Amino acid sequence: MNYTGTTTRLNPGRYPSAKGFQNDDISSLKPTAASIALYQHNDYFGRKDVYNRAISDLRSFGFNDDVSACKIPPGSTWMLYEHINFQGQVSILESGNYPNAGAMKLTNDTLSSFRPFPIVEGPTILSFQDSKYRGRMIVLTGAASNFLSIGFNDKVSSIIVLKGNWTAYQHIDFQGTKTQLTPGRYPEPNFYQNDSISSLKPQF
Repeated sequence: MNYTGTTTRLNPGRYPSAKGFQNDDISSLKPTAASIALYQHNDYFGRKDVYNRAISDLRSFGFNDDVSACKIPPGSTWMLYEHINFQGQVSILESGNYPNAGAMKLTNDTLSSFRPFPIVEGPTILSFQDSKYRGRMIVLTGAASNFLSIGFNDKVSSIIVLKGNWTAYQHIDFQGTKTQLTPGRYPEPNFYQNDSISSLKPQF
């Protein structure tokens, strides 16, 4: 239980017997990749596409501004955007069925890009270049002493802390003014000076 012990990876398919793992010996399960099913019309009619990665421009798939419903399986959370390149209105959806645009918290036929939350194990924080979780996103699961090295110095405008408590620093090498971040969503830089974070690390 609690995702410990011997592990077995299960790919899409049917498993009529216990081949590959010990019978009656599974105590916990979790997804290893997020997925989302998009539908062309309300109530899951019309074209259906399933994705398991970020898509910055649905025009490449001939599905831009043409999505009216979606389904998200257990263990997945997705960010849906009105415009390409993760811009415009954003809706964050957890696992569930969303039969129409209203349920998806978007205007009908406006979805143009989307990306998943990472599957979380240890401390995890998402940093975004623009406010309200838009633009470029970086995922950190450990300390980052110099955002210059990843081209993200003084560019953080919103944050989502998925797990753990984190400290954000004004300067590189964990120097300068610091801000404590607990799990939650920070859509605006109200809790720190905009574009002023140069290093981050989790608290242990």
